[in-house]
Amino acid sequence: AILLLHRRGPRPTSPTIVLYGVIYSTTAATGIRNLWLCAACLLYRPRCHETYFLVVGLTWILPNLIVQCIGRQNLFYMMARRFEKSSRRAQLDGAFIAELLCSLPVHVGQNWWLHHGRDDPHFTLEDHRRNWEVGTVVSVAEDKFCVKLSSSPHGPMHWMAVPGLGSTATELLRQAKDGLRCVEWTRMTPMLLRDSLSGPFEDFADKLHDISRPVNFHETIDFFMSHSWHDDPVAKFSKLEEVAEIFFRKHGRYPTFWLDKVCIDQDFISDGLKVLPVNVMA
Repeated sequence: AILLLHRRGPRPTSPTIVLYGVIYSTTAATGIRNLWLCAACLLYRPRCHETYFLVVGLTWILPNLIVQCIGRQNLFYMMARRFEKSSRRAQLDGAFIAELLCSLPVHVGQNWWLHHGRDDPHFTLEDHRRNWEVGTVVSVAEDKFCVKLSSSPHGPMHWMAVPGLGSTATELLRQAKDGLRCVEWTRMTPMLLRDSLSGPFEDFADKLHDISRPVNFHETIDFFMSHSWHDDPVAKFSKLEEVAEIFFRKHGRYPTFWLDKVCIDQDFISDGLKVLPVNVMA
């Protein structure tokens, strides 16, 4: 096996690759041996276990032939795509991640970042401190905790909801399904892609959640949107138009989207963020 691998390229240094070579060689040798015994039975002693040797030989050699013909890497990607197409599996994976995040305890003295949204020009666009400020947890209650900003130790305290400590994956999956929403392409506008709804759009902010709708039974959201609020909303919407038209020509309908601004109730942001991993995988 090592000699065969050496002929294909540099001598393998990974123990896993060497193990694969040994396994392939062993299965191939066992299969060939049984097929040879089957041929010998047919030639010299007909009706003497030739069926047994044929079945055993094919059982040992066929998996090796499949791997050699398709390729180990291609076979891996085929199986990975099959598992990824299972929406149920993806949602369970998201619920598991959400459970891990909710299992993190909040304790006094812990650093906690708060979003202020002031778009501080002292920091670059890529720096999270442009819209976030670090604070310290000073008090923890049963359902909430208090954070005091490091920049203003004598300023007001900020109370936050405890992020669902103790929630199981089953509970989080149920909450995500009950609250999962999407927005139709026909209701998407450049205004929704703005960083903030100020000025003449300020009154519109209270109605954002009504733009989205609950996801129907057995329905899958077509696109989960990940983007920067600092980018030009018109340019983003123009690209989305291209995607929507391509999707329409292929499927005969316009796509649905998940956009945090309208699919998460802005009055209960912590509840929406708690099940965000499930929404991403949905």
